[in-house]
Amino acid sequence: MTRRVADILRKEMHDLTISLANEPDEGRRQLLSEYVSNARHKLTKLYVLLRWATEGDPSIVRRANRALEAFTQNEIRMEDAAIQLRRASVVLYVAVSVVFNLGEVSNTELYSEPLRMMLVPRLTF
Repeated sequence: MTRRVADILRKEMHDLTISLANEPDEGRRQLLSEYVSNARHKLTKLYVLLRWATEGDPSIVRRANRALEAFTQNEIRMEDAAIQLRRASVVLYVAVSVVFNLGEVSNTELYSEPLRMMLVPRLTF
């Protein structure tokens, strides 16, 4: 849990340093103030959670840790699925482009209407 909060704060700090380059002085002060306030809030919540974990019921802490692990595993699975879907879309796009000349498909009667509807993009305005 501590590592996750530290990673989030590090990423937010990295994003902040990039966005500060294009801001005037007043904008920089405002962004820094918001970051510090947000970081303080997250660290306070972490402190309360860690304090509660050491003084609380051990079974609740174990269940909370299992839930956090499950959420982390689901996040990893979702990211992997998104990457695989993106790769599949590229492969399918290339395969359709190579196999079919879409201009010829729209003008021929060799293909059924549903197939033509799938292969030929429709432009609607």
